[in-house]
Amino acid sequence: MKPPESIAAARVLAYASVSSCDFQGSNLFVDGVALGPVPRLAIAEDLQSGTTLLLRCGLDWSVLGLSGHPSAAAARSRAEREYRGSSSLWRETGYSDEEARAARETSWGETRCSICGRTPDHYAALVKSPSGTSLCDQCLNDLDTAR
Repeated sequence: MKPPESIAAARVLAYASVSSCDFQGSNLFVDGVALGPVPRLAIAEDLQSGTTLLLRCGLDWSVLGLSGHPSAAAARSRAEREYRGSSSLWRETGYSDEEARAARETSWGETRCSICGRTPDHYAALVKSPSGTSLCDQCLNDLDTAR
């Protein structure tokens, strides 16, 4: 199954299903617990910073853990160290930057601030009123300061 164009606000460049690979272990910890084997990997480029990411994903492409790398080649090398035999499993997605940005915009839906339009990658918290209006922490702070 091909991944979506954008995962974790990053354009997916390549992916691999690694369930059949020999998991060698990892020094990646999530919430203080070592992340074990995952069924899928993706190499992605953060849409804001351009950082190359190695995403460890579930069957539905949800991100279970990630690490940053200087290049896609470095991310593939790390993946091969963790999942022996994965180097031959990589498939390029061919997704463009525009496709990834459009997918990200669509996926954010109601997580935008109703006042300023900020998205989850630009705020720390979002408060939703009973009427459906959403306010980001920065707009709430601005409103409080204006009083």
